[in-house]
Amino acid sequence: MPLLRLRHSVRAIVLDDQDRILLCRFALQSRVVWATPGGGIEPGYMSGYDGAIQDYFLVRTAAFQPNGALSRDQLAAENITDFRWWQLAEIANYQGPDLFGPRDLAGPLATLIKDGVPDQPLKLGL
Repeated sequence: MPLLRLRHSVRAIVLDDQDRILLCRFALQSRVVWATPGGGIEPGYMSGYDGAIQDYFLVRTAAFQPNGALSRDQLAAENITDFRWWQLAEIANYQGPDLFGPRDLAGPLATLIKDGVPDQPLKLGL
């Protein structure tokens, strides 16, 4: 079995004072994925990699309108087409065609909101 080339990345679980999570809308080929902001530690894109190892960090903040330093063209080059604050219930009950990253986001997010930051890092699925 060949070794997988995995890219290391860091993501932020940004929660506001209403426990809404900020997600970025990534338009990837034939699917849309809502995922936390972040990216690869090494420069460049995912080409040449088989997947990613992602470390997540909690950031608590007041709600804000996401408006980073990147232009719309720069965001499009990263496949980011929108930002949105999501309630846990909206994620847990979502019936649309889009995916969440990680796909089991609702479960760990519910635990994080209820119990706070765990003593040990959690392993999340795809």
